Amino acid sequence: MEDSLGRFAPYGDAAGPHPDAALAAILARHGVPGAQIVHSRPGSTDAFAFGVRDAGTGDPVTPRTRFEAASLTKVVAAYLVLRRVDAGRLDLDETLHSRHPSPRTDARARRITARHVLAHTTGLPDWAGDPGSDEAPLTPAWEPGERFGYSGDGFQVLQRTVEAIDGRPFARSLAEEVFGPFGMADTSLVFRLPDAAHLVAGHDRAGRPGIPSRYTRGSIAYTLTTTATDYDRFVRRALLGGEGLSPAAHAAWLAPASDARGWPAAAAADTVSWGLGVGLEHRADGDWAWHWGDNGIRTAFFAASPARGEAVGMFFNSSEGLRAVDAVLHRLLGAPRFAALDWLGLPAAPRP
Repeated sequence: MEDSLGRFAPYGDAAGPHPDAALAAILARHGVPGAQIVHSRPGSTDAFAFGVRDAGTGDPVTPRTRFEAASLTKVVAAYLVLRRVDAGRLDLDETLHSRHPSPRTDARARRITARHVLAHTTGLPDWAGDPGSDEAPLTPAWEPGERFGYSGDGFQVLQRTVEAIDGRPFARSLAEEVFGPFGMADTSLVFRLPDAAHLVAGHDRAGRPGIPSRYTRGSIAYTLTTTATDYDRFVRRALLGGEGLSPAAHAAWLAPASDARGWPAAAAADTVSWGLGVGLEHRADGDWAWHWGDNGIRTAFFAASPARGEAVGMFFNSSEGLRAVDAVLHRLLGAPRFAALDWLGLPAAPRP
């Protein structure tokens, strides 16, 4: 069945009332200049665009405006890694050093595996140097596999390993194996010149716009640019549907691989855990997969239920976007607050 899309319109303009004025009010209350939000269920998808992509120019957000997925990139990367596992080209529990020796790693870091990276149990910092850099030495703070500690640099090492195995850039593999087959024409790990006119400018807390990012060196930790509808296609077909994966790999993706304890605001450690590249939450209405993205002045979040086949994705061009997540989820799902938001230390929205 084809998607049934909601009407796209910037809020507060001459186009008239937005199809979901309550969502528009949530974004306005948090000072978010622009956003895309999608809510999909079996048989239907409602997708909305709000506001402007750049407060300086006033250009409206459209269905094809490109937002930064930030760390939601990691979920897409995990899918490609699991495809390599299915193909027998990579084992989740072999050391990455044995497949591609990195001059960045010390003796302890050379014991890191793909499973450690995807479950965030490498012991590495989020970033030892500049994000996406291959220069800073990597020294785990604890034995790999011992406990949870969120790390972008772990994904950087995994990326270089897969690229060495494939003999080509990760961005090309994603384009050919994920974005093309899933119809994600507006998604890329690296900057493409035709995308320039569609990229959002992030905005700080005062609403001041920054310069759109042009990631010429793709990182599987944070450089994906996409639209809400493109990312929703990935979530529905890959994460929820398991398309392109064996049943065993799909099940492993969504099975707890770490208890996610050790996060600074981990107030919900009993119900929040980590799968392979994706957050998990056990709720009264079943298990949900989720992830947040924070590239400073560009933020994102998604949550999806395998049992219900339901997903919500939201992409913001603002540092304040994550503060709106709870209210958006409550508006669309009518559900109790997600414990993942407590884990992240995000504020709660008023409940009726």
